[in-house]
Amino acid sequence: MPQTSTDIGKLERTRLKLLDAVRNEIAESGRFTAERVASRAGSSTPTFYNHFANKDAALTAAYELLMGDLVQTVAQKCRIEVLLDKGLR
Repeated sequence: MPQTSTDIGKLERTRLKLLDAVRNEIAESGRFTAERVASRAGSSTPTFYNHFANKDAALTAAYELLMGDLVQTVAQKCRIEVLLDKGLR
């Protein structure tokens, strides 16, 4: 049975919740387990492993998401219009 766009949207929301939980666990304790991440995201450990092959894959995905957010923030702050309005300090 093919996945619908609603299913894909739910899968992506679950994945993002899991990645957010990875980031929060690392921020609080410096480490994470699949069980704690799943619990924090309101999910189950098998769901964690449905989205990520292992903890390294989850950590890599969380890092890539964080770097994407950083690039987007820097790009917004360094737009020529912003720099011209605020000047180069």
